[in-house]
Amino acid sequence: MDDCPRGGEVTSHINTNEPPLHRAARTGDISEIRRLVREGERLDLIFNCESNPKYEERRVTPLMIAAGSSDGANAETLRVLLELGADPAAVIDGKSALTCALIGLDPYERKGGDADRARFLLESGCLLPTEPHEQCDLLCATAVGGDPERVRLLLDRGIDPSGHWDPVKARESALQMREMKDRYRAKLPNDPELNPEFSPEDRAWMKESRLQYEAEDLEQSCSAPYDSDLPLFRAAESGSSQCVRLLIERGANINARDNRGCSAMHSAASIEVMRELMRAGLSIDDADMYGSTPLDNALGNREPELARVRAFIEAGANVNATHVRGFTVFMSAIMHSHGPPPKILHLLVDSGADPHAVTELGWNAFHAAVGAFDITDDESTVRATLGFLKEIGVAIDHRNNRDQTPLAEAIECGSGLLVRVLCDLGANANAVCPMLQCAGGTCTRIPMPLLFHAAYGVGLRCDAKIESLLKAGADPLAEDGHGWTPLAYAIRELCKDAENYEATYNAVYHALRSLKDAGEWPPRSRDEFIAYYTPLVRDCVKRIARELPLRSSSKFRKERREEAVASVVTLCVAEVTARLKGRFETT
Repeated sequence: MDDCPRGGEVTSHINTNEPPLHRAARTGDISEIRRLVREGERLDLIFNCESNPKYEERRVTPLMIAAGSSDGANAETLRVLLELGADPAAVIDGKSALTCALIGLDPYERKGGDADRARFLLESGCLLPTEPHEQCDLLCATAVGGDPERVRLLLDRGIDPSGHWDPVKARESALQMREMKDRYRAKLPNDPELNPEFSPEDRAWMKESRLQYEAEDLEQSCSAPYDSDLPLFRAAESGSSQCVRLLIERGANINARDNRGCSAMHSAASIEVMRELMRAGLSIDDADMYGSTPLDNALGNREPELARVRAFIEAGANVNATHVRGFTVFMSAIMHSHGPPPKILHLLVDSGADPHAVTELGWNAFHAAVGAFDITDDESTVRATLGFLKEIGVAIDHRNNRDQTPLAEAIECGSGLLVRVLCDLGANANAVCPMLQCAGGTCTRIPMPLLFHAAYGVGLRCDAKIESLLKAGADPLAEDGHGWTPLAYAIRELCKDAENYEATYNAVYHALRSLKDAGEWPPRSRDEFIAYYTPLVRDCVKRIARELPLRSSSKFRKERREEAVASVVTLCVAEVTARLKGRFETT
């Protein structure tokens, strides 16, 4: 059949433009179908029934839309269309009337079809795929719909209940995907492996690391099927215990694992399915290759996910199960607590989860939150989650095995938002923690107050982190072992790209020191002094910064320079204000 009748035109995807015959077929209006065909409407006309232009087209004939409709069509509708001359063997974009009856027009958004229509088409001569992988795909797509009668139709006709997986084709497919990713990466304007800002050694290390990861990922992806290629997994995902039971009774491998080491229990969507799988021998706390349990796999903060979590808990899942290095279910849930309030955390605590547990690396829930929210800008979620941890008594200044508090981790690895929220919740802004310092190709950690960490330029948005620390009471007059304050570290960060670093550093230091002498304008109050002094410092630092070279003209380097300028200004004002504190109090 011609895929594009009428000169190659396919009717618009907008449903308001649905052809009359398709509409009559979809709704099961048999008298209208007969009238339209008598008047010349074509039974092979193709229409894109997808109503959303952003989605992939779903091109169908009247017979297909009748087979997969949920709007009134039935087996009698199909009988009439076939009687009038519709082609039951037509295949468009891999779909036929039979596949539409089995999985609907769109199994995820527009469920439809039924066993009666599928049975009628099979009895009318419609053929199932003959290739094993195509049969597996059809059984999986049918199983996820959750209708045991349609699944039974396929099993009765000899389709393997365990599915089909060809490791050779899996590797070929994975290699094709790798080639596509390589072509995409080659077009990226900021490929770090080609970025001259990084040393040749760093670029070589990045490439070697990527190739090693890709090789390991290739082997893993080709070690077993994806979960979407296992009929029992798809049936478990549907929530239908009847589909799961049917597949098991017909011989589906209950011990099958996907390429992440998950069992069908990881896909279970209802307590009935969980119990069915448990009766067949799977554990409710079955672990994948990373040690994650099905409960970990179910975590989320939206109601469908919460319902699934409740089902696992009701079925007996261990809410205090741990996986990699003692990471708990509660810690995993923090990563899924998007959108206040953090319902998933409340649910786990109410069900007996220990929010105070510590991992083998010494992380507590606050450390886990820093890792979970390292790049988010969703302040409502961060405040709600961290606020809940504080409310239930999780130690906000707990130190991990590196002697780092959550606030120290946030300064090094997190966002300015994380630092601000932790400070607002009472984290110790003057804590002394090991600070990462690198020079001459080696890195060490030296115990320093947290303000030095931010001033040294560790992490991103150091200017915002400095402001939050100072607001929380960090001491701008704190000194390192050489008597230097955080301001000196910020100046060093500003000047690090200068050709003559020492001369530039001294020029900045002396320029700022000349501004420190406020003798000609005795401050009457702290606020008046800050209002007067801040613009002077900002103009001075910006003037000097304009003369400093940039390592490159990239957006990242420009933003880092702006952060360095803001950091110097903030710390200079804070230090001078702190030194003049006695004068404010006596004037």
